[in-house]
Amino acid sequence: GPQLANLPRSGGIEGLALSADGKLLYVAIEKGLVEDPDRRRRLLLEFDLNRGAFTERYHRYEVDAADVSIAALESAGPGRLLLTERDSGEGDAALVKRVYRVDLGTRDERGCLQKHLVCDLLDMADPKGLTRAEPGAVGLGADFQFPFVTPECLMLLDERTLLLINDNNYPMSTGRRPGLPDDSEFIRVRLTESVAP
Repeated sequence: GPQLANLPRSGGIEGLALSADGKLLYVAIEKGLVEDPDRRRRLLLEFDLNRGAFTERYHRYEVDAADVSIAALESAGPGRLLLTERDSGEGDAALVKRVYRVDLGTRDERGCLQKHLVCDLLDMADPKGLTRAEPGAVGLGADFQFPFVTPECLMLLDERTLLLINDNNYPMSTGRRPGLPDDSEFIRVRLTESVAP
C-alpha cells in the first residue's frame, strides 16, 4: 500500500546549498521526522547533480530546541556549511534566530554534526548607528536584532560577511513593529572571524 508521509506538514525541504566543487546539492529538512523520538534531530541530505539522485549519505544535525526549524543553508567552502536555526517566535517573543557553522567530517558523541555559533541574530551590535531606535519597534538601535519569524535567506558574501533576508509572510508577520506587517529586510553582518576554511 501507499506509504504515509514521515514529515510534519510544512516541514520538508527548506534549505539548499551547492557544494564547493559543484557536484552535490545539500538539502536541509526543516523539521524532524514524525517517527524520530529525538525531537531535536534534523537531517541534511546529499543530492548528486550528475546522477540526478540522492546519495545514500546523510548527516544528522541537532537544533537548539524541539520547536526550532532549519531555515536556510549555505556553503562555506569544501565540506563546510552555514545554516540558520529559527523558532516560531517574533518580536519580543523570538528566542532562537541563530547562524551556525558545521564541518561535515566532524561529529559529536551522538553522531550529530558538531556545530559552532557564528551569529546570534537576536544579539548583534550596531556600533555605526545604521539603525535608529523607534518607539514600539523591536531590535533597532545599538542593540540590533533580526526578530522575524523566518530569516530564510542566508548568503556568504566573503569569508567574514553574511547577507540575511527575512521572509515577511506578508501581511501576517509583525516582528519589527507590533501590529504592522513586516517589511522585507536585507542585513549585512560583518563577523569577528572568518567562517571559510
